Amino acid sequence: MELNEDIFVRLMIAAFGLTLAAFIVRGTSRIVVSPDTAAALSTPVFVLAMLCAAAGFVLAVVIKVQSIRAAQSSR
Repeated sequence: MELNEDIFVRLMIAAFGLTLAAFIVRGTSRIVVSPDTAAALSTPVFVLAMLCAAAGFVLAVVIKVQSIRAAQSSR
């Protein structure tokens, strides 16, 4: 699998979308259940968003290191 910036962009968009979804789940579920239960329902979605953001950060660092090494090897 070749790493490129497209993967990073997709992960960041997914992290943003999942964060938005977590807030929507929490807000709409507060209508039906208690605030504690609503927070518990939105937590897995928010954890997925955090994992996407962390994976995006790691991939960004790996891509940057690859580009630095490629530039040094071409000299």
